[in-house]
Amino acid sequence: MATNRYPTPKEPRWPNTTMPTVSAGGGRQPMFPHWQMRVQWGTSSGMYFPGFSDDAAAGSTIKITYEATYGRYITRLDYLDEDGTAITDGVWDGGFTYAEVTDAEAIAGYMMDEVDECLYFLAVNTDTSPDQWKLCSVDKEGVITESNSWQDPSGTSFDIPAAGSRYLYMGTLSRTGADQDGDFVFQHTGAQIGVDGIGSPYRGAIMTFAASDGALTESNLCEADTGLGGYIFYHMGFGPTSNNIWMGYNYSAGQDIQPQVSIANATTNMGYTGVFLPLDTGSTPQSTSSEPSNIMRWRGYYCVPLSGGQQYSPMWYTVADMHNYIDELGVKFGIL
Repeated sequence: MATNRYPTPKEPRWPNTTMPTVSAGGGRQPMFPHWQMRVQWGTSSGMYFPGFSDDAAAGSTIKITYEATYGRYITRLDYLDEDGTAITDGVWDGGFTYAEVTDAEAIAGYMMDEVDECLYFLAVNTDTSPDQWKLCSVDKEGVITESNSWQDPSGTSFDIPAAGSRYLYMGTLSRTGADQDGDFVFQHTGAQIGVDGIGSPYRGAIMTFAASDGALTESNLCEADTGLGGYIFYHMGFGPTSNNIWMGYNYSAGQDIQPQVSIANATTNMGYTGVFLPLDTGSTPQSTSSEPSNIMRWRGYYCVPLSGGQQYSPMWYTVADMHNYIDELGVKFGIL
């Protein structure tokens, strides 16, 4: 029998989903089972996430509601018990929005912290120039904790774009350190340090908020001048891996349609604004419409909810599995 002297290389496969029953950081309540996560069905009118790691009883959930127009940013959070009844402690009464933070006009990121037992987020004051940012958190009792003061970035390129493209340039809030217990980082790929206005050539920026007082420092996503691009990386919410690779998941509409991602090596500045995953890609998030994803860190895991249409797919992954996959893609696409 003839043999193939040049076998087809094995393609990197999207990591298997996880439905963990043990909390990543040792919280008292497990991630699953909990209300309405049996099939993980969701739409922009409501998706359901695990509650706080210190909830008094299993089964509580955070319902996330997106806006109904293009841009797909989160407009409201509701805290529900296992029966789907609203919990009304503190700011949870009537649902939580940016209006609970004085002078805030938007929220740019959410991260459920397993160890600190609270939901961190970035409040944004869009009435200033440039927009001001502030690290905040809310706990299960509905008590908001704000960092010391509003932080002024170095230029208006750090502003949140208008509603028509709101959050397309945003990544996700996460923490530095091996145990996810350090400072808070957020990716703003439309921003450039010291630059007013969003325009090419794009370098992208990482916003770091100190865990101690919320003080803001800025660093470049792409350091070298040769790493600038004519278009913006989207949704760089995955990473960085141990090889300093970042990735953003744009969208996939319909079964067996190749998802599109942005991927970049922040050390060499090589990358792609948009590239399709391999055909044999595995179990990626799938939606009935081409809407952007909103990658989140939630209780020690990656969550990849799609912000429009209906989602009929896995969306929970371990950080280690996802980072290994991204590095494999970096090799495939020639940037690692």
